[in-house]
Amino acid sequence: MGGVECAAIGTDFDGISGNLQIASPNDMPKLFESLAVSGFTADEIEHIAWKNTCRVIKDVFPE
Repeated sequence: MGGVECAAIGTDFDGISGNLQIASPNDMPKLFESLAVSGFTADEIEHIAWKNTCRVIKDVFPE
């Protein structure tokens, strides 16, 4: 019941530790490169990365 038009990625690195592949926001390109290798298109990755979040904010807080 969803898909790339519904998913959004956020970062919350407060209070986590360990040997993480994505240890900070600077590592987020690793995730997006992995999504591309898995077959996601550039447009789908943009929706997951930020477009869906922007759409929801605009829907919830119209000008």
